[in-house]
Amino acid sequence: IVPATRQREALKALLETIKVEELALPQRILDLIPPLATGFEGGTAEYFGRRTDPAFDPLGAAGIAADLTLSAILDPQRVSRLNAFHAENAANPDFKEVLDALVNTTWKAPRPANAYHAALAETTQDLLVKRLMDLAANAEVSAQVRATASQGLRELDAWLGSVASAKLSAAQRNATRDDIKRFLNRPEATFKPVTPLPVPPGDPIGATTRQP
Repeated sequence: IVPATRQREALKALLETIKVEELALPQRILDLIPPLATGFEGGTAEYFGRRTDPAFDPLGAAGIAADLTLSAILDPQRVSRLNAFHAENAANPDFKEVLDALVNTTWKAPRPANAYHAALAETTQDLLVKRLMDLAANAEVSAQVRATASQGLRELDAWLGSVASAKLSAAQRNATRDDIKRFLNRPEATFKPVTPLPVPPGDPIGATTRQP
């Protein structure tokens, strides 16, 4: 087992990768990316997925980058190991500690004044909720992991209903609370989350992932 101090250092480094400052592309770069030319939408080029076709989707690209980190941290086997190793030695971080760090870095970080940065923050916040729902509904993980993920969603819902979240956009705050309530009431039957955009194929971004 990696020493607890080293584990927390690694988590801190990973959390840096989902901060708005790391995900934002400079405007001078965005200005250089043209829409896809008609007739060149297919092929083997490693395009980022987008919801702004035919234009480049900066929020989608940032979401893909953030999801690489979130999916790795919240990998079912990884969070299960966190709890197992914490049970062996309480000095090791457990899933709850990691979850709290994720929420503090995303939802509870100061809301950026810049509209582009604020939209990036919302993208990452929404992804975290989606990945927690995936864990809470995963029949392959332990009951403890599912319970912690579900409790994390409940605590986030309560926080979103408090004055502490007043600086967030009302639309996102209300939509997230509605999604959490629907999910916790009946996950598989009534909840249809937005599917994150896929990781582009090829090294070094998506490794062996291939798009159809």
